[in-house]
Amino acid sequence: MDSTFQKIRRWSAVPGILTGLTFFSWLLLIFFPVGETSSREVINMTIGITWIISVAVWLTGLYFWHKDEIELIGFIGYVAAMIGHGIIASFLFTAHFDLSVSSQYFSLRVGVGMILFNWGIMLLGSTLLNTGRFPSLAIVLWIVGLVLPNAGLAIKWPGFLLLAAVGAIWCAIYLWRDPKSQQ
Repeated sequence: MDSTFQKIRRWSAVPGILTGLTFFSWLLLIFFPVGETSSREVINMTIGITWIISVAVWLTGLYFWHKDEIELIGFIGYVAAMIGHGIIASFLFTAHFDLSVSSQYFSLRVGVGMILFNWGIMLLGSTLLNTGRFPSLAIVLWIVGLVLPNAGLAIKWPGFLLLAAVGAIWCAIYLWRDPKSQQ
């Protein structure tokens, strides 16, 4: 039974890689935009829905993989990040995943969701840093990549997508290799 749980935890690396790939996809769309409006809407929706699901499953895998070590602070960070992520997801769904018109749909609720997400990511990430199971730079990359745009610090700089993608994929590869069993 324990090996089945270990396999499930190990497979939670796949959404981490998918998360990184969605960030890379958004980065490519910034530099190589799609011309047709209908194609752009479908691509934005596909990437957006994939991002929503993969980030939620990946963060859940990270939390459950370390829940014994990160205890209450990590749990609070995880819950705050997931609530904020859900609010941001509903905002993106309402805006039809089109960030160019998203300001029309922005509200206090979305602002609170962004604050919760940032706070939760910083709490969860910092407790994961303390476990020493992942490379510190990988965790810092995805923390910075996820927090910067929500904090309003990287709105015009697409580099945050690269930071988040590299950090998420790096941690996912570590999760797949399962260094916890090797230590």
